[in-house]
Amino acid sequence: MVTDPSAEFRSRATEVGAAWADELVRVLRADNRKIVGEWPGTMSEARTRVLARLRRKLDAGVLDDLAKVAIVAARCEWQQVLRSLRRWD
Repeated sequence: MVTDPSAEFRSRATEVGAAWADELVRVLRADNRKIVGEWPGTMSEARTRVLARLRRKLDAGVLDDLAKVAIVAARCEWQQVLRSLRRWD
């Protein structure tokens, strides 16, 4: 069981978050839906995605920390998309 998140795990969690945001943007665009507002993802979703990517048993505290890293990365990616859309309005 992982009880201390390494820099590698944090990096992977960041990748998870960015990919998650990119995936949601693609889905919304494919459905001709608007990309607006704050990041809609939840901590529960972040935990699930981190676990799926790392495929390891993680201490609950470590999982929460890595899920927060993923959420921050997803929010940043989402905000970048919103900023780019505003430039074209």
